[in-house]
Amino acid sequence: MSEQTIAEVNETVEAEQPKRSPLTPYAAWKVAETVLNALGVDSSKLTPQRMYGMAKRGTIETIELQNDEKVYFDGDSFYQWLQNYINGTAATGGRQNYEKLAEQYM
Repeated sequence: MSEQTIAEVNETVEAEQPKRSPLTPYAAWKVAETVLNALGVDSSKLTPQRMYGMAKRGTIETIELQNDEKVYFDGDSFYQWLQNYINGTAATGGRQNYEKLAEQYM
C-alpha cells in the first residue's frame, strides 16, 4: 500500500467512528456510576459536584449547544476520561492513583 492509500484508509476509519452524545455533568455522573458499578470499580469518590468542578476546571472538555445555557461535556472527551478513570490514570479533581500513573512510564 502506498502512503496515500494508508492515509485514506485511516480517514475512512476515523470518519466511521460514531460521535458520542454530549452529557451534562450530572448525566455524566449517572453514566459513570452505572459503568463503574457494572465493572466492579469503586465509584464512591465521584459526585455530581465533583463532575461540575471538573467541567469548570476544564478537566473534561466542555461544549456549548445552540440556544442552551447548560454546561455539557463533549461525549468523546468524557468517554476518554472514563476509560482513564477505569484504568486509574484520570484526574478527578482530587488525588490521583500515582502508582497506576507511574506504570505508564515504566
